[in-house]
Amino acid sequence: MNGICAPRNKAITSLLKLQSYGISDQEVLNVYEYLNKTLSESAATIQR
Repeated sequence: MNGICAPRNKAITSLLKLQSYGISDQEVLNVYEYLNKTLSESAATIQR
């Protein structure tokens, strides 16, 4: 059970810490989307 909950607890703790620094949920999501897009584009470039 701890193995399943530990990553979720870490993510929640990190999100709360970011919010305490004044970073909004939307800003976190924007960075997440940007990183996913960048990683996806990098993977496509490597496969060529």
